[in-house]
Amino acid sequence: MNDNHNIKKKLFLSFFILITLLPFVSAYDWALEKELVTTQGSNYAVDISPDNELIAYVGEHKKVYIRNTTDWSLVATLTNSSGAYYILAIAFSSDGNYIAYEGADNGYVFVHDTTNWDLVATLYNGSNGADINSIDFTDKYLAFTDYGVAGWNGVYVYNTTDWSRITVLTESTDPLKVAISPNNNYIAYAGYNDDLKIYVHDTSDWSLVATLTNSTGAGAVLSMDMNNDFIAYGDWSKNVYVHNTTDWSLVTNFATGDYVRAIRFSDKWLAYSSEVDKYGTPKRLSIRNTTDFTIENSFKYPADTIYAISSIDKYIAFGGGRDNITIY
Repeated sequence: MNDNHNIKKKLFLSFFILITLLPFVSAYDWALEKELVTTQGSNYAVDISPDNELIAYVGEHKKVYIRNTTDWSLVATLTNSSGAYYILAIAFSSDGNYIAYEGADNGYVFVHDTTNWDLVATLYNGSNGADINSIDFTDKYLAFTDYGVAGWNGVYVYNTTDWSRITVLTESTDPLKVAISPNNNYIAYAGYNDDLKIYVHDTSDWSLVATLTNSTGAGAVLSMDMNNDFIAYGDWSKNVYVHNTTDWSLVTNFATGDYVRAIRFSDKWLAYSSEVDKYGTPKRLSIRNTTDFTIENSFKYPADTIYAISSIDKYIAFGGGRDNITIY
């Protein structure tokens, strides 16, 4: 009787463990989902909506293309950008209600409603010819960097209620990348040229609470992203650095082989890119988990550079110096 009971108990426990593990194993098979042929040259920015239902990408044609992820059909094309250069930044708001993109080197950021794609706000920092290389967008704040015109350089922060400007952060003379924590507690941005610092502000009073200085060598902090627990950035020193958001201490860093032009968190993963190494090894997108930052997977990319990554737990998408957006 006891033996039968023990056998049944073991079988139940084995079945329970199997059922518990199966969703975890099957949820991330890293299979190629879609290769979007965009026929528009280099793809400098891509973003996936928080509900995984839309993907938006931009590039050399000064347009924003939005497709659904059901059949990958085109649902909208946004054409407000009219600057002389390319669109370099795009972002869905964290609640999915809006999408923002920069005006291709003319100092403007355009915000559209995602229910009907109407233009709801046009934000201008006052400097025509500005390089707005980065936008981050939560349900509470929209922030973008400007480093193109002397006297206007800074990180411009707006609220999402009436789109009024809240503040301009100016520690760096050449801010390049900006990131807002999903809980809206912190905003961080990276300096270009020889600044090589990450400045972190508390959004309750916009005070500077940390300055991260691990980047070394000439060049710039090229990429940065933030979740509620970590901030990660990559640079020309061929490294990725990860700090916690509790005391901003360094958690880990790892060599990439070359410049890190794109980096992105999801809830469970950190994805980043590096260019070709001196031996001509193909470019890679590397994915690490955020538990111990060990490598989960990596993908080759046949073009010259990966410029953009977007990562939600259902999909990861990236694009670069060719006419394709790759989605896993």
